[in-house]
Amino acid sequence: MTLPLAAGTSGAGRLHEVVGAYVALTKPRIIELLLLTTLPVMFLASDGVPPLGLVVATLVGGTLSAGSANALNCVVDADIDVGDELTLLWGEENGGTNKVTVERHKQVEVRVKVSVTPYGSVARETYHQGWRTRTA
Repeated sequence: MTLPLAAGTSGAGRLHEVVGAYVALTKPRIIELLLLTTLPVMFLASDGVPPLGLVVATLVGGTLSAGSANALNCVVDADIDVGDELTLLWGEENGGTNKVTVERHKQVEVRVKVSVTPYGSVARETYHQGWRTRTA
């Protein structure tokens, strides 16, 4: 594959830009949070220091798995725009797990509207009157 060079850029500089753009698709700042929460749990679960090979394999595997999922979502969700209304299926089928410690539940369809912020003007102006929206 041959990449066109912008005026005044060297091949190495252009390659750096392209690789940087691909890495940005994986959303490394989000993966950083994943790894930050994974590592301490591994120490807690092992009652001490977990084997180094297991730690490296978990962190590398988690990075690659999350990065590929993030990049794939850029393609799969490319046609979803701000303002679109979507229907999500929430919960597991057949009530979820059979564990006695987990309450059975039903799957429900939840309508959502894609917005830039979760508490945008639509939420402030049209949601049910509650402690957040109540005026004095």
